[in-house]
Amino acid sequence: MGDERPTGTQTRTRQDDEAFTYRTGLGYVFNSGFAPYFSYSESFEPVAGTDFSGKPFVPTTGQQYEVGIKYQPPGYKAFITLSAFHLTQQNLVTPDPDPRRAALGFSVQIGEALVRGIELEGKASLTEGLDLTTAYAYLDAKITQSNAPGEQGNRLALTPEHQASAWLDYTFQGGALTGFGLGGGVCYVGELFGDTTNSLEVPSYPLFDAAVHYDLGKVHQSLEGARLAVNLSNLLDREYLAQCDFANCEYGDRRTIYASLRYNW
Repeated sequence: MGDERPTGTQTRTRQDDEAFTYRTGLGYVFNSGFAPYFSYSESFEPVAGTDFSGKPFVPTTGQQYEVGIKYQPPGYKAFITLSAFHLTQQNLVTPDPDPRRAALGFSVQIGEALVRGIELEGKASLTEGLDLTTAYAYLDAKITQSNAPGEQGNRLALTPEHQASAWLDYTFQGGALTGFGLGGGVCYVGELFGDTTNSLEVPSYPLFDAAVHYDLGKVHQSLEGARLAVNLSNLLDREYLAQCDFANCEYGDRRTIYASLRYNW
């Protein structure tokens, strides 16, 4: 019973955190359309709350190096970006590895995590009115320092190794349907772990989305810049686990339909 924390009491803590961070980058655009670049950035984020013992959390800090290349083929409406990054973060908040404490909502801060990966993004106009957007990310996220036994070298919680998406959208350019468009796509989230001990595995899942939209400026010139859209998320109403920890598992959103009216000037 020594792990039990008294209930019915409140503890007030004071946190006053500050830091100086910076970021820098360098890039060059060649006449061929290639644009290599390099960047470095630092992060600092105060973290509210305390651990099970009542000790206030310290700020999360991070350092990221990124190198990549962007390419816009001459004469084509297309843009491709390939990047690789190396990110280290200190004092990340994760669920308490003790199941009893995690069930009560307590968290801990691990020493350091390393996230290395690559990202590939592409946008292209295939034909007049038909646009394609794709993306893929690979993340090698591991715990590099931890006070908890057995955590070092494990994958970081709630971080999938693979993620990918593709979206195709077509807008009619003539006739009675001018200004009307529809689109569809898929996103994929790879398997992940819900805890730093890597004992709770959340399966991978794909989701399909769709949308219809209409440029109201095609109805009347006074409505130029207005756009009406209806989006359908998780089109097939798939049941899937979004995340798990020692306390519970959370299902992702079921089929969701929402409408929006946007105006640009």
